[in-house]
Amino acid sequence: MPPRRETTAIGRPSHADEDRADTTLGKKIDADTWDSDLKKDGKVVGRLHRVVSADGKTLSVHNTGMQLSGATGDETLVFDQR
Repeated sequence: MPPRRETTAIGRPSHADEDRADTTLGKKIDADTWDSDLKKDGKVVGRLHRVVSADGKTLSVHNTGMQLSGATGDETLVFDQR
């Protein structure tokens, strides 16, 4: 089963079912932008910056810190709507 992460409220931590992070704290920057801190045992282990394009067809996600693979570093993912 894939990891499950859910942010349920702006500005309030939610819990994640995953070994690398146990809490996600999301903040809405504007209508198209979200920033999230990923925490494990109260310590920030990663950050996410998500932006939806103005036309709504592209989602860019920049991960800093802990990656899904367990490695640390930076990665950028781009998703295009077809």
